[in-house]
Amino acid sequence: SSLKKSFKLTYPLIPNDLIGIIQGSFDKTMLNMFTGTISVGYYSFGERFALILKMATDSIQKAWGPFFMDKAHKNTQEAKHEIIHQFYKMAFFFMVVGVCVIYFSEEMIKLLTTKEFYPAMYVTPIYVYFYLFAVMGKIAMEQISFSEKMIYLLPATIGGVIINVIMNLILIPKFGAVGAAGATAVSALFINIFHLYYGMKLYPLPLGKIKLAKLYLIVVGLTILVYPIMAYDMNIIFKIFVKIIIIISFIFMGLKLKYIDISDINKLLVRLKFSG
Repeated sequence: SSLKKSFKLTYPLIPNDLIGIIQGSFDKTMLNMFTGTISVGYYSFGERFALILKMATDSIQKAWGPFFMDKAHKNTQEAKHEIIHQFYKMAFFFMVVGVCVIYFSEEMIKLLTTKEFYPAMYVTPIYVYFYLFAVMGKIAMEQISFSEKMIYLLPATIGGVIINVIMNLILIPKFGAVGAAGATAVSALFINIFHLYYGMKLYPLPLGKIKLAKLYLIVVGLTILVYPIMAYDMNIIFKIFVKIIIIISFIFMGLKLKYIDISDINKLLVRLKFSG
């Protein structure tokens, strides 16, 4: 019986993983077909620097999963509110890391690559959204998993692949590697919105959808702002200073809009102090 239950939970993840691998390789194949190997290089470098955010999300996921399951099994309104409160803090942390990667992708790429790969810095901010949209999936996956209805992952994932193909056909000929990153981000948005929709149906939680959407809109606004900053020829020290001020302003917005509170920042500083 336990073996059957385990198979039921893991079987839908097998095609899910295969679809993810196919989608990742398809972007590069399409890029090579429409724009050549140089664009594939830009895309690969942009993707690689965005992986910094994935490492952050993977490390926190180890604690988030058990926390969610512990609270979900209690199945009280208080426990559900604790899940959401913790989710907002986790989501905002990911957004801060994402904004840092978006704003400092220029410096990282210029420092670690040669001049011919500098255009990759325009790819990274868009590709980061592949991981930022996955933040919605962090809560949705746990909801679906707790409900033991993993089959609900498949429709959205298959639909996401179809959207990725269509968007690649539209965007790559016009925007090259940036278009491929955009197609990946749009398909990730579709997949995670539908996963969240199913998650809320299977295990309802008091998640403020407007509050979450507002957080994404703020980050989108900051992403749009980074492109003229990248393109503008200014003193590098001054440019870095401007970027740091914007990131600090974003953190203050998080405090103002109650995604985090000052005690969360104090706890993080204490942990950093002791780890140092």
